[in-house]
Amino acid sequence: LFVSLPYQRRSAEKADVGPKTDGATFFDDLQKPSSFVLTSKDPEGFNIIDVMGWGALGHAFGFAVLAAASLNSYGITPFPTP
Repeated sequence: LFVSLPYQRRSAEKADVGPKTDGATFFDDLQKPSSFVLTSKDPEGFNIIDVMGWGALGHAFGFAVLAAASLNSYGITPFPTP
């Protein structure tokens, strides 16, 4: 097997086989910001980050309302009375 190794290497050099690079790597492309995350065609300018943030706040507020209503139905006042 090792007898054919020099022949294989010479053939590979002649055939110009192997990876070609232009200086840019795969990871350089991964570091570019995604266009759909920071921009949108929404008239008000909301992007996916804004929607996720407002959605999280809305869910937290809704959970607090449901928890307060549940406590109130058991006769426990969730808020101090003056």
